[in-house]
Amino acid sequence: TEIEHSTLFISQLRNDKAIPVYSQTVLRDDKGKKRTGEINPLEYMFEFLNAYDFTSEGGEEIQEDNKTLINASVLGLIFEKINGYKDGSFFTPGFITMYMCRETIRKAVIQKFNETKGWNCTDIDSLYDNIEDRTEANEIVNGIKICDPAVGSGHFLVSALNEMIAIKSELGILLDINGRPLRDIQAEVINDELHITDTATGELFYYQAPAAPRREQTIKHTLGGDSITHKPEKLPYRQIIQQSIFNEKRHLIENCLFGVDINPNSVKICRLRLWIELLKNAYYTSESNYIELETLPNIDINIKCGNSLISRYSLDASLKTALRNSKWSIDSYRTAISTYRSTTDKNIKRDMEKLILNIKQDFTSEIRINDPLKSRLDKLANELYNRFTGNFLFEPKEQYSKREMELEKKRKKVQEKLEKEIEELNQKIEEIKSSKIYENAFEWRFEFPEVLDDNGDFVGFDVVIGNPPYVNFANLPETEREFYNKFELYKNKTDLYAFFVGLGAKIKNQKGFICLIIPHTWVSTTSFLPLRKLLFDQINLMSVVELDFGVFKDAYVKTVIIQTDNKPNNKIRLLDKNFVLKAEIPKDTILKDEELKVNLTWNPVKHNIYTKIKSDATKLGDIVHFSRGIKTSNDSRFLFKENKGEDCYKVIRGRNIKAYRIDYDNEYIWYRPDLMKEKAGCLPHTKELFITPGKIITQRVNSSGQLLATYDDEQYFCLDTTNISSEIIDKNCDLKFIVGIINSKLINWWFNDEFKNPTISGYELHQIPIKRDKEIEQEISKLVTAILGNNRAGKDIETFVTAIDTLVYRLYGLTEEETEITGNSAK
Repeated sequence: TEIEHSTLFISQLRNDKAIPVYSQTVLRDDKGKKRTGEINPLEYMFEFLNAYDFTSEGGEEIQEDNKTLINASVLGLIFEKINGYKDGSFFTPGFITMYMCRETIRKAVIQKFNETKGWNCTDIDSLYDNIEDRTEANEIVNGIKICDPAVGSGHFLVSALNEMIAIKSELGILLDINGRPLRDIQAEVINDELHITDTATGELFYYQAPAAPRREQTIKHTLGGDSITHKPEKLPYRQIIQQSIFNEKRHLIENCLFGVDINPNSVKICRLRLWIELLKNAYYTSESNYIELETLPNIDINIKCGNSLISRYSLDASLKTALRNSKWSIDSYRTAISTYRSTTDKNIKRDMEKLILNIKQDFTSEIRINDPLKSRLDKLANELYNRFTGNFLFEPKEQYSKREMELEKKRKKVQEKLEKEIEELNQKIEEIKSSKIYENAFEWRFEFPEVLDDNGDFVGFDVVIGNPPYVNFANLPETEREFYNKFELYKNKTDLYAFFVGLGAKIKNQKGFICLIIPHTWVSTTSFLPLRKLLFDQINLMSVVELDFGVFKDAYVKTVIIQTDNKPNNKIRLLDKNFVLKAEIPKDTILKDEELKVNLTWNPVKHNIYTKIKSDATKLGDIVHFSRGIKTSNDSRFLFKENKGEDCYKVIRGRNIKAYRIDYDNEYIWYRPDLMKEKAGCLPHTKELFITPGKIITQRVNSSGQLLATYDDEQYFCLDTTNISSEIIDKNCDLKFIVGIINSKLINWWFNDEFKNPTISGYELHQIPIKRDKEIEQEISKLVTAILGNNRAGKDIETFVTAIDTLVYRLYGLTEEETEITGNSAK
């Protein structure tokens, strides 16, 4: 590697030298104490690695039989820690990848058999009953093409590999090296790991390497001196199983699994994970005088580095001219890649790399010549010249008549339109040539010949699966924002994951499936309207699994798993976090009002509630404006547990805010804006914001997404884990009324379905719909005043809280049935 060339090679670590043990080492001696002294480098390296558990993600128990086998998902965890969650990528837990692969790949396998054999099977059992030719059936499964366009550390591809082995086992088409079904074993996926069980004993299969060379030997007998050739005994069945699983995995990795990622380190880790999955079933050959481990193939060519969202050439760009004018064919392209994978000769590998590059360069050149943009440009330039640039044979001697002047105006308009389009096309072509954004462009058009037909047309993948990056559009560099806002799925502020859903729709084949885990925001935000239209109208959204916060340990985001089908569906299956069916929802209910933010869980009754809440309401942001609290540059410098005198004030955090009360922690802030803003990155608020007769304070971060607000008339200063009312726009509105509305069951119900976000910013608060009725406002304000007083006196407040909820239901016009539906909101 590059780092070895600039430092030293591992082969240079000499055993006769020793290095001191690191003072904070994890190594322990026999008595459990920290190791000291010196160790030789190689011994030190292996002891260090052996000190860690690479056999589990950390949560599940480790089976004794598998302790020596590395769990490839551990590499994903390590990569996530090293990568620091940049690029919006997070490690996907095993139970998620396992579920997504099982649900999607099985559907793709059934679809492939039905398409190939003309069957009408609906599940794996009916496939099993129909299969007669096991070899043919095995090849049909091997024809499945699966792609993760944001492959990360490769977790989905490893899960897909295991699932395909399990499917073959269930179908009885897991074949040995001689093409016969493997007997007495069962392969299944448990906790995202492939378990192979010996059905005769019920125990996990394990591989025992041969103890001695197995080759033909010529031995002279002591009696008579005759030479007799002794052939090796038949291969042990465990050796056959191990070789067969290795070959099955190898074939699937080489021909069925594909991935792309913009991060080169992700690509390396992904390749390593797939190699480790092969290593688990590596076996020893017996063809020489000593036992050799089977060589691992060059599977790296299926996992490629690039920006999968950006391509210079469209998927329908023609390769026909390129194939006609070139000495290469799609077959020769596939052969070059197949040779690259299988060769163990470095020189042949390098030759194949050059050949593959030459083929792709030929394709690129021809596509560029026949680029639709360039063809369109040539056509327009020709039209402009022939219609408007040539000299007229007879020029008019007199001035134009009125009619001629009108015709001239029209002609000018057409000319200007042509010139403008030519200019735009020139800019596009120039941008593609010179723009930095195209440096990492990934050319789906020809990078994977496995998904091209013999004419070079892009056919696409059977399954597009994965966890695309979650990157808010506002956090992208300006050049990227300018580029992405040309995408069909762009509208206002959006997120990068939306474009990956669109990419999946393009690179899957006509009958292919998409399965992605993405944030819930697309359901409830106007800027994702184009994505909703794509999912509902074009690619047949089939099911949505609603997950809770905490799926990704370090990402505060509520996520859903979406799956698309290849048949039009009138209903969407809604499942809960345990993958249990909750309901089937008619699509026309969801799309009744496309601009309305409608949650997938809503039936028509809930839809009516939502309409009532929104209609004739004023947004809270038009009544009161909220700002974030103080962010100090150094908490230890400005926050104290005692009053330091001048410029010291009582301060509260988000955790101190409860519904209708403040739990003060006796904390003070030394409020010096001139010093605070040195490193804080934002200008602190003025004192007047806090030293006011009354203000609203809300909790800013709440893992449950619950709204918690109180009224403060004690002039507390607030840190940045709170939101505070910074400007009263409507002076006729009582702030205590607003506190009652924010804490109500109805608005909490609406807010949780609307935003699904543990961080409650001013933006979210400003969207709360406020209905106005002077009489009800006054009643709620009086009740809030009573609650605040009772809280200070330590008295019960439940009767007043219930009364506020009743008034809020009346204010928003809900029926008894509708009140029942929303009454279970957390308080």
